[in-house]
Amino acid sequence: MQGDGHIPIAYFALNHHLEIVPPQPGGYPAPPLPDQLVIAPGPYSHYGNTYHFDREGLWRLLRRGEDQQQRIVFNGSLEALLSSLAWVTISGTGHADLPAQERERACMTSSLSLLCGKTTEFALTVLLRLGFRARAVVGYAVQVMSIFSGNGHTGLEVYSPADGKWVFIDILFKTFVSHAGDKLSFLELVSHLGRGSRLRAHRICPATLVDAATNRFDRDLNWDQSFLNDLAISPNTMLEFYRAVFHLPVWHDPTTGYFWTLSEKTYGLAPELAPLLRLASPEELVKKCYGVPA
Repeated sequence: MQGDGHIPIAYFALNHHLEIVPPQPGGYPAPPLPDQLVIAPGPYSHYGNTYHFDREGLWRLLRRGEDQQQRIVFNGSLEALLSSLAWVTISGTGHADLPAQERERACMTSSLSLLCGKTTEFALTVLLRLGFRARAVVGYAVQVMSIFSGNGHTGLEVYSPADGKWVFIDILFKTFVSHAGDKLSFLELVSHLGRGSRLRAHRICPATLVDAATNRFDRDLNWDQSFLNDLAISPNTMLEFYRAVFHLPVWHDPTTGYFWTLSEKTYGLAPELAPLLRLASPEELVKKCYGVPA
């Protein structure tokens, strides 16, 4: 928590690790904190103090009742970047009307409150700009869901050089899925769900439902309390959610703008995508979407 005299503090978050980082000793020279969301590692000054952002991940600087800043420190690690993107987003509509080009600036001082489609859009903007291969994936539900709202869900796939494959990532619900220890692509996930395979859902970071700083329930709480708010949906419940919504999968090709599907039924469930929908066989889909980068 904040110390006496409103002393500014810094948090560092990576996956499930969270720590408070003290400022550098007085007089340590450093450039000012950059006015952009994603920055390189290094020492930076803010609030009259210098902080050494020496690790990749999410950094938050707090000064009670006055200012709050957050930056994603990036130096090539996809895992750290995905962790940071998961940390800075929460489920909600607080920033739903914000133009896409303004979301990164808003994210410098607040968590982003968005639903799945716009959360994925935000994450893809960052991933693609930093040179990663990534795309949106969507699942539509054939049957009416009883305990989950909506008719589908949007996540993303990113090519992971460390895993040597495409991996499904749910930034909004901070989840990826594995089978027998292997991270799954969206195609593999849908296939295993259809077969009733034994799967395991993993949280990228604690799934925060409410960010006190964003929602202003109590300004004095700020982000240091919001880290403690945990989403009610457990990893196992996420698997049930995916089984309920991923009946008809769709892959977006960011190069052509087309959406690829394996079933003609998708045209009826997603009329808004119909002009851009393209039907493919499983073999064609693998060839189009799952090639290994050169």
